[in-house]
Amino acid sequence: MSNKKIFHVNRDVVLIVYCIIALVYGMLAPLASIESNGVVTLYYIAIFIFFFLVPLFIVYKAFPSVKIRQLNVSVSNSKVRIFSFLLFLSALIFLYIAVDNGVFFRRIGHEALARASLDLSIVQLIFMRLFEETAIFITMVLHILFVYSNKRKRLSKISTLFILCYLLVILTYFLINSRMQAMILILAHFCIFASFNNISRIIPKLIAMLFIAFWTVLILRGAIITENVSVSSIVSEVSSENKISNRLNGLKNIIELHEEISERGMMYGEAWRNSIMIYYYMIFDENKYNLMKTNMETTPKVLIYQHYKGRHIKDSPSSIVSDVYPNFGIIGLVISGGLIGMLLYLIKLGLNNTTNLFIFLLSLYLIPLLFQFEKELISLILMVLKYSFVLFLVYIFRPFSILRR
Repeated sequence: MSNKKIFHVNRDVVLIVYCIIALVYGMLAPLASIESNGVVTLYYIAIFIFFFLVPLFIVYKAFPSVKIRQLNVSVSNSKVRIFSFLLFLSALIFLYIAVDNGVFFRRIGHEALARASLDLSIVQLIFMRLFEETAIFITMVLHILFVYSNKRKRLSKISTLFILCYLLVILTYFLINSRMQAMILILAHFCIFASFNNISRIIPKLIAMLFIAFWTVLILRGAIITENVSVSSIVSEVSSENKISNRLNGLKNIIELHEEISERGMMYGEAWRNSIMIYYYMIFDENKYNLMKTNMETTPKVLIYQHYKGRHIKDSPSSIVSDVYPNFGIIGLVISGGLIGMLLYLIKLGLNNTTNLFIFLLSLYLIPLLFQFEKELISLILMVLKYSFVLFLVYIFRPFSILRR
């Protein structure tokens, strides 16, 4: 009887969490931000649900049902210590580079940050981006290592390294001013826990942890972005966030460009040009690379606004559909929804029913990247590809082996 259910909490937990995140960006936040263009907003919410989420769900459910099998992991305690130490060392290096170069927070559209980033060497820049985007994946591998390591070791050296690594990763996300990454860290580990355990007893803790993570970074961000921090500056920071629904509005761009898109038609991939070429310029044309970074022309939404509005923007809320719809319209939404559905099924297969270590690690690797729903589609695709170097390093290191009972 249970096999006839639409959702199984344990095996479908990543899909459920992803859909909740998607609905926040694609329905709840736009509804909370409705002003004079309410009809247009409702129109795009309907398009988002029926031409992105529905195809995603159809593709996800079209694949064969996955039977949950008990996970049996063989762990080497020496590798746990080595792996933890390497993450700990990487976090320290990240913090040193960030503080030494004044790039210890990230805010898209911030000119001072862009100038400081240009002063980084290519090696420093690559290292920081690799660590920032893959640290959650590494902590998820540690999660598996810690749970399946020798029980007598859990409360001694291994657990100490484990806790220190987590604290350092949380600290890095605090310093780079990323509430999104802090919450994804919690959600990703919740998914791992829920895949192998009964989640009813952890849901209240999850809600509390998300609330604390969000408001801690929100309230204390003043210590990062202002020179003089006081009670009044913290109150000001909190007050300025009363429009958080605007920041989470993943449909804002296409709502604002509705008339222009209808009149001028689609861009057919032109909005992705800079996102791809920036990596070529980074290696072969430093002047062009620096110019694009200085002018904040590295994301699709900049080119989209230039094309339709004839004006330059530095920052704007976005989501996975922000570049898909102006490029390819409804067809693009359907294809991207199907692509995400395939990736979510791959995650489900890897977590619940595989003896292949690489597929299992790939599932862990994809979860925090997919949860970054505010990233545009081309950014998501490039993230999966360019940070896969870390995935292959972990696979070569083989921190554990998998057997299924």
